[in-house]
Amino acid sequence: SILQRARSESKKIDESELYSIFYPEEIKETKLIYPLQIQQRINGIIKDRNNKDKILENNLPYANKILLYGEPWTGKTQIAMNLAKQLHIPLVLVRLDEVISSYLGKTWKNLKDIFSLIGKHECILFFDELDAIGKNRNDNQELWELKRVVTVFLQNLDITDAKGLIIGATNHPDMIDLALWRRFDTILSIESP
Repeated sequence: SILQRARSESKKIDESELYSIFYPEEIKETKLIYPLQIQQRINGIIKDRNNKDKILENNLPYANKILLYGEPWTGKTQIAMNLAKQLHIPLVLVRLDEVISSYLGKTWKNLKDIFSLIGKHECILFFDELDAIGKNRNDNQELWELKRVVTVFLQNLDITDAKGLIIGATNHPDMIDLALWRRFDTILSIESP
């Protein structure tokens, strides 16, 4: 068992103020009952993830970027938690209030650090309230610095070699930049369970 403990410690993700970590054994799975088409898509994500190696071996597209949108209290966060539990991988809840800094260079570094996690660890990188960092760049009321942050976020999504899943969730789909919509392989409109 020392070997098992060492293996489990090597899979631990370093703590940071930029995110909170939820390991599968700590997550209480909540049964959510959705309309059939939503449930089938969620089951498809699990099936694809469980067959990821075979999919990649055959050079087939592998959906690892998921966008969940819908009204508040429809279970978007719980879907991400349930996926982490069912797939036996940690969920990393990104704390966007800590990621976004008044210093632009610091925000870029924070984003780079966040995205480097999913290159090193098999996990779910979860951006709740995605509209806080992925706002439409055509919005004239937004600061130029925040528009540049959206661009950096998009670039990180493009170059990330993810071992896990990236999930974004929002209550305000109309505020999300159009380019960001195109970066997600799977987009689910979540209704009340």
